[in-house]
Amino acid sequence: LNENAGCALGVNIAVHHAEFAVMDLCGNIKGVRTVVLPFQDTPEWYEQFRNALKQFLRDTAPAPLLGAGVSFPGTTDGSEILYSHIFGLTHMGLERFRRCFPCPAVFDNDANCACRAESRTAQDSFVYLSLNETVGGACMLNGRLITGDTFHAGEVGHMILVPDGNRCYCGKEGCADAYLSPKALTVGAEPIEAFFGRVHAGDPDAMLQWDSYLRYLAILLTNLRMLYNTDLMIGGTVGGLIGPYMQQLLNKAAQYDRFARDIGYIY
Repeated sequence: LNENAGCALGVNIAVHHAEFAVMDLCGNIKGVRTVVLPFQDTPEWYEQFRNALKQFLRDTAPAPLLGAGVSFPGTTDGSEILYSHIFGLTHMGLERFRRCFPCPAVFDNDANCACRAESRTAQDSFVYLSLNETVGGACMLNGRLITGDTFHAGEVGHMILVPDGNRCYCGKEGCADAYLSPKALTVGAEPIEAFFGRVHAGDPDAMLQWDSYLRYLAILLTNLRMLYNTDLMIGGTVGGLIGPYMQQLLNKAAQYDRFARDIGYIY
Protein backbone atom coordinates (compact mmCIF):
# COMPACT_ATOMS: atom_id res chain seq x y z
CA LEU A 1 0.00 0.00 0.00
CA ASN A 2 1.34 3.41 -0.99
CA GLU A 3 0.45 5.47 2.06
CA ASN A 4 0.85 8.70 0.08
CA ALA A 5 -1.54 7.74 -2.74
CA GLY A 6 -4.34 9.62 -0.98
CA CYS A 7 -5.49 10.99 2.34
CA ALA A 8 -8.62 11.01 4.49
CA LEU A 9 -10.20 13.90 6.37
CA GLY A 10 -11.78 13.76 9.82
CA VAL A 11 -13.98 16.61 11.06
CA ASN A 12 -15.74 17.14 14.39
CA ILE A 13 -18.35 19.90 14.43
CA ALA A 14 -18.93 20.89 18.06
CA VAL A 15 -21.06 23.55 19.72
CA HIS A 16 -18.33 26.20 19.92
CA HIS A 17 -15.61 24.98 17.56
CA ALA A 18 -14.69 22.72 14.66
CA GLU A 19 -11.80 20.24 14.65
CA PHE A 20 -9.98 19.03 11.54
CA ALA A 21 -7.56 16.13 11.08
CA VAL A 22 -5.99 14.62 7.97
CA MET A 23 -4.23 11.26 7.71
CA ASP A 24 -2.53 9.15 5.06
CA LEU A 25 -3.78 5.74 3.94
CA CYS A 26 -1.90 3.97 6.74
CA GLY A 27 -3.60 6.08 9.39
CA ASN A 28 -0.67 8.38 10.14
CA ILE A 29 -1.88 11.81 11.23
CA LYS A 30 -0.48 14.54 8.98
CA GLY A 31 -2.11 17.56 10.55
CA VAL A 32 -4.72 18.70 13.08
CA ARG A 33 -6.38 22.05 13.74
CA THR A 34 -9.09 23.48 15.98
CA VAL A 35 -11.04 26.54 14.84
CA VAL A 36 -13.26 28.60 17.15
CA LEU A 37 -16.55 28.64 15.28
CA PRO A 38 -19.76 28.60 17.37
CA PHE A 39 -22.37 26.74 15.34
CA GLN A 40 -25.21 28.66 13.70
CA ASP A 41 -27.43 27.39 10.92
CA THR A 42 -26.76 30.44 8.75
CA PRO A 43 -25.13 30.97 5.34
CA GLU A 44 -22.37 32.92 7.06
CA TRP A 45 -21.43 29.96 9.29
CA TYR A 46 -21.22 27.53 6.37
CA GLU A 47 -19.06 30.00 4.44
CA GLN A 48 -16.69 30.45 7.40
CA PHE A 49 -16.55 26.68 7.90
CA ARG A 50 -15.80 26.09 4.20
CA ASN A 51 -13.02 28.72 4.19
CA ALA A 52 -11.43 27.33 7.39
CA LEU A 53 -11.47 23.83 5.91
CA LYS A 54 -9.96 24.98 2.62
CA GLN A 55 -7.14 26.74 4.46
CA PHE A 56 -6.46 23.67 6.60
CA LEU A 57 -6.27 21.40 3.55
CA ARG A 58 -3.97 23.83 1.73
CA ASP A 59 -1.65 23.77 4.74
CA THR A 60 -1.68 20.07 5.51
CA ALA A 61 -3.14 17.71 2.86
CA PRO A 62 -0.12 15.85 1.35
CA ALA A 63 -2.06 13.88 -1.30
CA PRO A 64 -5.43 13.75 -3.09
CA LEU A 65 -8.33 13.86 -0.65
CA LEU A 66 -10.39 10.67 -0.99
CA GLY A 67 -13.13 11.17 1.58
CA ALA A 68 -14.20 12.61 4.91
CA GLY A 69 -15.81 11.37 8.11
CA VAL A 70 -17.79 14.00 10.00
CA SER A 71 -18.98 13.79 13.61
CA PHE A 72 -21.45 16.07 15.40
CA PRO A 73 -23.69 16.01 18.53
CA GLY A 74 -26.90 14.64 17.06
CA THR A 75 -28.48 11.68 15.30
CA THR A 76 -28.59 10.96 11.58
CA ASP A 77 -29.84 8.29 9.22
CA GLY A 78 -27.13 9.17 6.69
CA SER A 79 -29.25 11.50 4.59
CA GLU A 80 -30.46 14.04 7.15
CA ILE A 81 -29.91 15.19 10.71
CA LEU A 82 -32.86 13.62 12.47
CA TYR A 83 -32.38 15.52 15.71
CA SER A 84 -29.78 17.70 17.42
CA HIS A 85 -31.11 19.50 20.46
CA ILE A 86 -27.85 21.35 21.14
CA PHE A 87 -27.75 22.62 17.51
CA GLY A 88 -31.48 23.29 17.37
CA LEU A 89 -31.91 21.14 14.24
CA THR A 90 -34.63 18.63 13.36
CA HIS A 91 -35.00 16.73 10.08
CA MET A 92 -32.53 18.89 8.20
CA GLY A 93 -30.88 17.53 5.07
CA LEU A 94 -27.09 17.13 5.12
CA GLU A 95 -26.57 18.91 1.79
CA ARG A 96 -25.73 22.21 3.50
CA PHE A 97 -22.79 20.45 5.11
CA ARG A 98 -21.88 18.28 2.11
CA ARG A 99 -21.43 21.35 -0.07
CA CYS A 100 -18.60 22.48 2.23
CA PHE A 101 -16.51 19.40 1.40
CA PRO A 102 -14.42 18.89 -1.75
CA CYS A 103 -14.87 15.11 -1.45
CA PRO A 104 -17.48 12.50 -0.46
CA ALA A 105 -18.40 12.76 3.23
CA VAL A 106 -20.19 10.48 5.70
CA PHE A 107 -21.82 11.78 8.90
CA ASP A 108 -22.54 10.24 12.30
CA ASN A 109 -23.06 11.04 15.95
CA ASP A 110 -19.84 12.12 17.70
CA ALA A 111 -19.93 9.38 20.37
CA ASN A 112 -20.64 6.74 17.70
CA CYS A 113 -17.60 7.92 15.74
CA ALA A 114 -15.38 7.81 18.82
CA CYS A 115 -16.67 4.34 19.70
CA ARG A 116 -15.84 3.07 16.20
CA ALA A 117 -12.38 4.63 16.44
CA GLU A 118 -11.67 2.72 19.67
CA SER A 119 -12.85 -0.64 18.28
CA ARG A 120 -9.93 -2.89 17.38
CA THR A 121 -11.39 -6.33 16.60
CA ALA A 122 -14.59 -7.86 15.25
CA GLN A 123 -15.19 -9.35 18.71
CA ASP A 124 -14.99 -6.05 20.58
CA SER A 125 -17.75 -5.37 23.10
CA PHE A 126 -17.65 -2.23 25.23
CA VAL A 127 -19.58 0.91 26.17
CA TYR A 128 -18.00 4.25 25.27
CA LEU A 129 -18.79 7.26 27.47
CA SER A 130 -18.02 10.62 25.88
CA LEU A 131 -17.38 13.44 28.37
CA ASN A 132 -17.31 16.35 25.93
CA GLU A 133 -19.15 19.69 25.73
CA THR A 134 -22.17 17.41 25.81
CA VAL A 135 -22.18 13.97 27.41
CA GLY A 136 -22.93 11.05 25.10
CA GLY A 137 -22.27 7.38 24.68
CA ALA A 138 -22.27 4.42 22.34
CA CYS A 139 -22.30 0.64 22.67
CA MET A 140 -20.21 -1.78 20.61
CA LEU A 141 -21.43 -5.39 20.76
CA ASN A 142 -19.30 -8.05 19.06
CA GLY A 143 -17.88 -5.44 16.71
CA ARG A 144 -21.29 -4.01 15.80
CA LEU A 145 -22.43 -0.54 16.85
CA ILE A 146 -25.87 -0.63 18.46
CA THR A 147 -27.95 2.29 17.10
CA GLY A 148 -31.46 1.45 18.30
CA ASP A 149 -34.86 1.83 16.67
CA THR A 150 -34.55 5.60 16.15
CA PHE A 151 -30.73 5.96 16.16
CA HIS A 152 -30.74 7.26 19.76
CA ALA A 153 -29.05 4.30 21.47
CA GLY A 154 -26.27 5.40 23.83
CA GLU A 155 -27.70 8.80 24.81
CA VAL A 156 -26.55 8.26 28.38
CA GLY A 157 -26.12 12.01 28.90
CA HIS A 158 -29.90 12.27 29.17
CA MET A 159 -30.43 9.43 31.60
CA ILE A 160 -31.67 10.84 34.93
CA LEU A 161 -28.78 10.72 37.39
CA VAL A 162 -30.26 12.92 40.14
CA PRO A 163 -34.08 13.13 40.28
CA ASP A 164 -35.24 16.78 40.40
CA GLY A 165 -31.59 17.82 40.13
CA ASN A 166 -29.80 20.45 38.06
CA ARG A 167 -31.50 21.54 34.85
CA CYS A 168 -30.07 20.10 31.64
CA TYR A 169 -29.95 21.97 28.33
CA CYS A 170 -32.55 19.46 27.04
CA GLY A 171 -35.09 20.87 29.52
CA LYS A 172 -35.17 17.95 31.95
CA GLU A 173 -33.86 18.08 35.50
CA GLY A 174 -31.12 15.81 36.82
CA CYS A 175 -29.64 14.50 33.54
CA ALA A 176 -26.12 13.06 33.64
CA ASP A 177 -25.05 15.83 31.24
CA ALA A 178 -25.82 18.47 33.86
CA TYR A 179 -23.36 16.81 36.26
CA LEU A 180 -20.66 15.33 34.01
CA SER A 181 -19.99 17.78 31.18
CA PRO A 182 -16.88 20.00 31.56
CA LYS A 183 -19.24 22.89 32.34
CA ALA A 184 -20.06 21.17 35.61
CA LEU A 185 -16.44 21.71 36.70
CA THR A 186 -15.37 25.06 35.30
CA VAL A 187 -16.27 28.59 36.33
CA GLY A 188 -17.38 30.94 33.54
CA ALA A 189 -15.01 30.67 30.58
CA GLU A 190 -12.33 28.83 32.56
CA PRO A 191 -10.59 26.18 30.41
CA ILE A 192 -10.94 22.64 31.72
CA GLU A 193 -7.12 22.42 31.92
CA ALA A 194 -7.15 25.35 34.34
CA PHE A 195 -9.59 23.50 36.59
CA PHE A 196 -7.33 20.44 36.68
CA GLY A 197 -4.43 22.78 37.46
CA ARG A 198 -6.31 23.96 40.54
CA VAL A 199 -7.00 20.35 41.56
CA HIS A 200 -3.33 19.46 41.13
CA ALA A 201 -2.33 22.50 43.19
CA GLY A 202 -4.57 21.35 46.05
CA ASP A 203 -7.21 24.08 45.85
CA PRO A 204 -9.83 22.95 48.44
CA ASP A 205 -12.88 24.11 46.45
CA ALA A 206 -11.66 22.48 43.23
CA MET A 207 -10.79 19.24 45.03
CA LEU A 208 -14.25 19.10 46.63
CA GLN A 209 -15.89 19.75 43.27
CA TRP A 210 -13.76 17.07 41.59
CA ASP A 211 -14.60 14.55 44.31
CA SER A 212 -18.31 15.18 43.76
CA TYR A 213 -17.86 14.84 39.98
CA LEU A 214 -16.10 11.48 40.36
CA ARG A 215 -18.91 10.24 42.59
CA TYR A 216 -21.54 11.01 39.95
CA LEU A 217 -19.31 9.49 37.28
CA ALA A 218 -18.85 6.32 39.33
CA ILE A 219 -22.62 5.98 39.77
CA LEU A 220 -23.24 6.33 36.03
CA LEU A 221 -20.46 3.91 35.11
CA THR A 222 -21.56 1.21 37.52
CA ASN A 223 -25.16 1.58 36.30
CA LEU A 224 -23.89 0.99 32.75
CA ARG A 225 -21.91 -2.01 34.00
CA MET A 226 -25.06 -3.47 35.55
CA LEU A 227 -26.90 -3.02 32.25
CA TYR A 228 -24.28 -4.26 29.76
CA ASN A 229 -21.80 -6.27 31.89
CA THR A 230 -18.94 -5.30 29.59
CA ASP A 231 -15.89 -3.02 29.56
CA LEU A 232 -16.46 0.73 29.92
CA MET A 233 -14.28 3.28 28.16
CA ILE A 234 -14.15 6.98 29.12
CA GLY A 235 -13.25 9.49 26.40
CA GLY A 236 -13.79 13.08 25.39
CA THR A 237 -12.37 16.24 26.91
CA VAL A 238 -12.53 15.08 30.53
CA GLY A 239 -11.67 11.50 29.60
CA GLY A 240 -8.38 12.68 28.14
CA LEU A 241 -7.40 14.29 31.45
CA ILE A 242 -8.73 11.79 33.98
CA GLY A 243 -5.76 9.40 33.86
CA PRO A 244 -3.96 10.53 37.04
CA TYR A 245 -7.23 10.21 38.98
CA MET A 246 -8.29 6.76 37.78
CA GLN A 247 -7.60 5.05 41.09
CA GLN A 248 -9.76 7.62 42.86
CA LEU A 249 -12.55 6.86 40.39
CA LEU A 250 -12.14 3.09 40.75
CA ASN A 251 -12.32 3.39 44.53
CA LYS A 252 -15.63 5.20 44.25
CA ALA A 253 -16.96 2.72 41.69
CA ALA A 254 -16.19 -0.10 44.13
CA GLN A 255 -18.70 1.45 46.55
CA TYR A 256 -21.51 1.03 44.01
CA ASP A 257 -20.61 -2.31 42.38
CA ARG A 258 -20.94 -5.11 44.90
CA PHE A 259 -20.82 -7.83 42.22
CA ALA A 260 -17.21 -7.33 41.11
CA ARG A 261 -14.20 -8.51 43.11
CA ASP A 262 -12.23 -5.66 41.56
CA ILE A 263 -13.16 -2.80 39.25
CA GLY A 264 -11.06 -3.87 36.29
CA TYR A 265 -13.49 -2.88 33.55
CA ILE A 266 -13.11 0.93 33.40
CA TYR A 267 -10.55 2.37 30.98
